[in-house]
Amino acid sequence: MKRTRWIAIGLGIIADSRDIGRLLKQHPDRVSTGRDWLLREEERDDDTRNLRNTALWQRRSGNAADAVGSYERLVAVRARAWGADHSLVLDTRLSLAGVRAEAGDVAEAVETYEHVLADTVRVLGEDHRGTRWTRHRLTQWRGDNGARRVPWTVPTSALGG
Repeated sequence: MKRTRWIAIGLGIIADSRDIGRLLKQHPDRVSTGRDWLLREEERDDDTRNLRNTALWQRRSGNAADAVGSYERLVAVRARAWGADHSLVLDTRLSLAGVRAEAGDVAEAVETYEHVLADTVRVLGEDHRGTRWTRHRLTQWRGDNGARRVPWTVPTSALGG
């Protein structure tokens, strides 16, 4: 009797897991991570949502100088809401460093990358993929020998002048 009961429980678990797998394939949007939940919470606040969308739009449209201010405000808002050590705040700070580099302020970008790297190592650890990516971006902008790179610009000959 005991053995049959355990077999029935095991078969029930297998059937449930198959149902869950089938539902996940049919509705992948129903699976939420903690990050998804936080972004949905952020969506409810019009000011934060508009700030995030403005920062993304400015960066994607090539207006990096204006995007720097938007990303600085977004970092402040997210740090106040979730804490400075939250991974999404670290990602936003990483984006801020990238926007600073795109805007031409390479020295400030490298300094921001260095601060983000120190915090990422402290919070996520030395071997985390976020730490490796931050280190990669820092190396990219600092250069292999430690010299700061200049952002790429369109050559004047390509502009016809």
